[in-house]
Amino acid sequence: MAQSEIEARETSDDGEQRRRPPSREGLWAEVMRARVDVALERQDPRHHVGPSSRLALIDALEAYLESIEELRYPLPFALVNELRMQRVACHRHPAA
Repeated sequence: MAQSEIEARETSDDGEQRRRPPSREGLWAEVMRARVDVALERQDPRHHVGPSSRLALIDALEAYLESIEELRYPLPFALVNELRMQRVACHRHPAA
Protein backbone atom coordinates (compact mmCIF):
# COMPACT_ATOMS: atom_id res chain seq x y z
CA MET A 1 0.00 0.00 0.00
CA ALA A 2 1.36 3.42 -0.88
CA GLN A 3 2.52 5.68 1.89
CA SER A 4 -0.10 8.28 0.93
CA GLU A 5 -2.82 5.67 1.44
CA ILE A 6 -1.79 4.93 5.00
CA GLU A 7 -1.24 8.51 6.09
CA ALA A 8 -4.06 10.00 8.06
CA ARG A 9 -5.38 13.49 7.64
CA GLU A 10 -6.25 15.97 10.32
CA THR A 11 -7.87 19.39 10.13
CA SER A 12 -6.31 22.39 11.81
CA ASP A 13 -8.27 25.17 13.54
CA ASP A 14 -8.37 27.24 10.35
CA GLY A 15 -9.99 24.36 8.44
CA GLU A 16 -6.87 23.52 6.46
CA GLN A 17 -6.04 19.83 6.08
CA ARG A 18 -2.52 18.59 6.68
CA ARG A 19 -1.04 15.13 6.76
CA ARG A 20 0.01 13.53 9.98
CA PRO A 21 2.16 10.44 10.07
CA PRO A 22 0.37 7.14 10.64
CA SER A 23 0.49 5.64 14.09
CA ARG A 24 2.88 2.82 14.89
CA GLU A 25 -0.15 0.57 15.28
CA GLY A 26 -1.24 1.47 11.74
CA LEU A 27 2.26 0.83 10.43
CA TRP A 28 2.34 -2.54 12.20
CA ALA A 29 -1.00 -3.42 10.61
CA GLU A 30 0.57 -2.69 7.20
CA VAL A 31 3.47 -5.04 8.03
CA MET A 32 1.04 -7.79 8.99
CA ARG A 33 -1.07 -7.28 5.85
CA ALA A 34 2.02 -7.41 3.65
CA ARG A 35 3.19 -10.60 5.38
CA VAL A 36 -0.18 -12.23 4.66
CA ASP A 37 0.04 -11.24 0.98
CA VAL A 38 3.54 -12.72 0.70
CA ALA A 39 2.45 -15.91 2.48
CA LEU A 40 -0.58 -16.32 0.20
CA GLU A 41 1.59 -15.86 -2.84
CA ARG A 42 4.11 -18.39 -1.53
CA GLN A 43 1.42 -21.02 -0.83
CA ASP A 44 -0.32 -20.71 -4.18
CA PRO A 45 1.58 -19.02 -7.02
CA ARG A 46 -1.74 -18.69 -8.88
CA HIS A 47 -2.86 -16.37 -6.08
CA HIS A 48 -0.48 -13.79 -7.38
CA VAL A 49 -1.10 -10.64 -5.36
CA GLY A 50 1.32 -8.80 -7.59
CA PRO A 51 5.01 -8.37 -8.05
CA SER A 52 4.91 -5.78 -5.36
CA SER A 53 3.83 -8.03 -2.48
CA ARG A 54 7.41 -8.42 -1.27
CA LEU A 55 8.16 -4.79 -2.10
CA ALA A 56 5.12 -3.75 -0.06
CA LEU A 57 6.50 -5.79 2.84
CA ILE A 58 9.86 -4.05 2.52
CA ASP A 59 8.18 -0.63 2.47
CA ALA A 60 6.02 -1.51 5.47
CA LEU A 61 8.98 -2.82 7.47
CA GLU A 62 11.05 0.25 6.62
CA ALA A 63 8.25 2.62 7.68
CA TYR A 64 7.66 0.74 10.93
CA LEU A 65 11.35 0.60 11.82
CA GLU A 66 11.73 4.31 11.01
CA SER A 67 8.89 5.11 13.42
CA ILE A 68 10.65 3.17 16.16
CA GLU A 69 13.99 4.79 15.34
CA GLU A 70 12.45 8.29 15.54
CA LEU A 71 11.52 7.55 19.15
CA ARG A 72 15.10 6.43 19.75
CA TYR A 73 13.95 2.99 20.84
CA PRO A 74 16.16 -0.01 20.09
CA LEU A 75 15.27 -1.71 16.82
CA PRO A 76 14.05 -5.29 17.21
CA PHE A 77 16.72 -7.54 15.74
CA ALA A 78 14.17 -9.93 14.25
CA LEU A 79 12.55 -7.12 12.23
CA VAL A 80 15.87 -5.71 11.08
CA ASN A 81 16.92 -9.21 10.00
CA GLU A 82 13.60 -9.81 8.21
CA LEU A 83 14.01 -6.53 6.33
CA ARG A 84 17.55 -7.47 5.33
CA MET A 85 16.44 -10.88 4.07
CA GLN A 86 13.53 -9.43 2.10
CA ARG A 87 15.84 -6.89 0.49
CA VAL A 88 18.23 -9.66 -0.55
CA ALA A 89 15.34 -11.73 -1.95
CA CYS A 90 14.14 -8.77 -4.02
CA HIS A 91 17.61 -7.58 -5.00
CA ARG A 92 16.69 -4.25 -3.43
CA HIS A 93 19.39 -2.49 -1.47
CA PRO A 94 18.79 0.28 1.03
CA ALA A 95 19.23 3.86 -0.13
CA ALA A 96 22.61 5.25 0.74
